[in-house]
Amino acid sequence: MFEESKHFSSGVFEVQDSSWKFKEEVAETAISLFKRDGYNNVTVNDICKACGISRSVFYSSFNGKRSILEYMVEKPQHNDDKSFMKFAHADNDFERIWQLFDRFITIAYDFARN
Repeated sequence: MFEESKHFSSGVFEVQDSSWKFKEEVAETAISLFKRDGYNNVTVNDICKACGISRSVFYSSFNGKRSILEYMVEKPQHNDDKSFMKFAHADNDFERIWQLFDRFITIAYDFARN
């Protein structure tokens, strides 16, 4: 599960990478269940069973079902440098709100398509 680093000897980065992969796998599994059965029909127990993990392991990474959705919206691949710089250098608040709205629509479209 933990890989040896070629650049760092502390192991901190490997743990963070492993933690990110774990969260990603749980989130992807949960999203699949939400799509198949509907968000309101899926329980944390269903997610844990599908992932083969205990509730305590689930709650060590997520606060509940809603936090999975929050994670998917905020996950790192959506926060690339180019979009961050575009957001940071927007001319006004309306433009920033529009960028957030556009990002939300893109995520919703990707979610529905998959």
